[in-house]
Amino acid sequence: MTLNFFAFGAITIAIPILVEAYGGTPINLSFIEVGMGLGMLTSTAVLGIVKIRRRGLTSIMGLIAVLVISVGFSQVPNLYVLTFLAFMIGFTMTFVAIPFFTSAQENTDPRIMGRVMSVIFLAMNGFDPLAYAGVTLLVTRGLDIQNIVLCFSLIGLMIALLILWRGRSYREDKVTI
Repeated sequence: MTLNFFAFGAITIAIPILVEAYGGTPINLSFIEVGMGLGMLTSTAVLGIVKIRRRGLTSIMGLIAVLVISVGFSQVPNLYVLTFLAFMIGFTMTFVAIPFFTSAQENTDPRIMGRVMSVIFLAMNGFDPLAYAGVTLLVTRGLDIQNIVLCFSLIGLMIALLILWRGRSYREDKVTI
């Protein structure tokens, strides 16, 4: 949920605005979006090959990595560097989602799996429109998109660090062999 609201929502709105602000063309916008997609595809392949033993910690560290990269994304005025950072954001996003969903599915009674996964999916995706509305409102109020993404990323980073510190049971979620 932190990922969708503070990172993905803000970045999704910011990409076209940043491309326009830095004098980019539609091809630059396409490169950045393809970079994010390739990052997700690459990390999905990596996660398909590598067995993660500490899913909770991996998910939290992935969230922290996404948010740290988003801080950099908010400050870099170069479209080529933004393309690389978009790749890295996409790459690290998958390290949040896949271990989280795997953990949720393994720790849920099979009789209520559908309901639990529906609630999780709704909670995660329900924050996207709120992030879009919040970022759009702040941009229309005259705030720079770079500062908005920076603030969203820093708030999300504080939440992720709090989860790392206080979320012991999730952090220690391990695969049993």
